[in-house]
Amino acid sequence: MEGVQGPNGLARCNQRDQTGHMMRCEVTVDNRRFDQADAVVLYTHGKTHWSDLHFQPVKRPGTIWTFFAVESPINSRNSLFKHDAFQAKFNSTMTYRSDSEFWHGYIRSQRRPQPISAQQAQTQEAELRMLFRKKSKMAAVFVSNCNAASRRDDYIRILQRYIPVDVYGLCGPLRCDDRQKCDQMLRDDYKFYLAFENSHCFDYVTEKLLRILSDKSVVPVVRGGADYSRLMPKNSVIDTSAFSSPVHLAMHLKRLAENEDLWVDMFRWSTEWEVKGPDLPLCQYCHHLFSREELASPHLYPDVYKWWSEGTCYPVRDLPPRRSRRLRRRTRNRGF
Repeated sequence: MEGVQGPNGLARCNQRDQTGHMMRCEVTVDNRRFDQADAVVLYTHGKTHWSDLHFQPVKRPGTIWTFFAVESPINSRNSLFKHDAFQAKFNSTMTYRSDSEFWHGYIRSQRRPQPISAQQAQTQEAELRMLFRKKSKMAAVFVSNCNAASRRDDYIRILQRYIPVDVYGLCGPLRCDDRQKCDQMLRDDYKFYLAFENSHCFDYVTEKLLRILSDKSVVPVVRGGADYSRLMPKNSVIDTSAFSSPVHLAMHLKRLAENEDLWVDMFRWSTEWEVKGPDLPLCQYCHHLFSREELASPHLYPDVYKWWSEGTCYPVRDLPPRRSRRLRRRTRNRGF
């Protein structure tokens, strides 16, 4: 958004309500107009101290406040909002979580208005079969956030004992800095891509999966806290939670990598489904502000930070617990 989008900044959202009144919103990111706003969407990322806020969070009567977050609670760094000053102030939330009033996810899947034609499906299958025969490598992953809470580094290291996994980025030995060339490399060379999240949190799925599903040339292997069976089309991803250990996942990937028909079947979802990227729900938000019910009895979160962070991220359950350095040292000294 620009600094001010003016009365026509959301022109695509303009429509009339049941009484014929035009529902029109103006959007601004000018903090000096905070006191004039009917509604305030607070982008909460990276706000841990009062100096990060740049304005006084005094809520005028009748103003609507919305809590906006795009990162997982583990990485959102927004602990400022557990301060007493924000208790019972927020009316709604705008996040990737499905229980938010205004959903803003990284990836959306929806049925096509019409399935692609039989001829298109045949052409797509023929291209996939040619790709399969061309590919010579098993799996790749791009990771630059090392030692994440999800312990994806540990999972990948165990998986590498059983199948080849090439690690690109700051957390591995390989580099690929040109996005277009990287995407082409994945398309040409690899059968699987590990779309492992940095944290296991409710509904948290990021853009790394969107890019792979959109290209439809590499099978995504996912690992995170979301219920992928609810968010994604059936048989569109391989979820590590369906396997008791990395070795069982490796066995499954080997079977698919050696069977052209099974690998191609992983893309049949795209004949009836499509995936799209994030879409900030500003039109929905604008229309909601004109709701007489909201103005008459606005909902309030007693503690929005508690709603956001408490019990919404999960411990790793698919790996053995890490041993402390002291225990490992003691074990080596005993000759085990």
